[in-house]
Amino acid sequence: LSAPEIAELLNTYLERACQPIIACGGSVVKFIGDGIMAVFPHTDLRPREKQALQAVHAGLGLSFIAERFRGWVSERHADRGLPEFAIGVGIHTGETIMGNIGTIGRPDFTSTGDSVNIAFRLESQTKASGKTILVGPELASLGAEAFEFEDLGPMSLKGKNEKLQVFSLIRAKG
Repeated sequence: LSAPEIAELLNTYLERACQPIIACGGSVVKFIGDGIMAVFPHTDLRPREKQALQAVHAGLGLSFIAERFRGWVSERHADRGLPEFAIGVGIHTGETIMGNIGTIGRPDFTSTGDSVNIAFRLESQTKASGKTILVGPELASLGAEAFEFEDLGPMSLKGKNEKLQVFSLIRAKG
């Protein structure tokens, strides 16, 4: 695709993809290429466990958006022989640090910490696993009543010494 076509595709997708994140109480922290970093901050009224489950709901919303967007891409660029549009979502729960990181002349508002790194590593495993949404064991346990997960077993994640038990989100129950 040409640069204007790529910009149109990314802007159209990102606009649609932010909708379930915001609807589920999340905040879009930044766009990283064609990816979205979002957080689901907790408060006294929104405990961490509830926000973690809202992140899983948002992940499901993202998968539905991607399915519909796949059709948009196919119609818009039918004669281009593009690969099928697909996304990967990594979700992890835990503490993060949020704020401006960088230099005086180039601050960048971001979220960082081990939880952010694990979520990113889970997202990077979606292609290899052939799964759309991957979560760690704490989220799978928290969401067991509301969601169906497939246990994919322990996976090595870049930068981590120990393997992490990884689960694929199958669907919401009920």
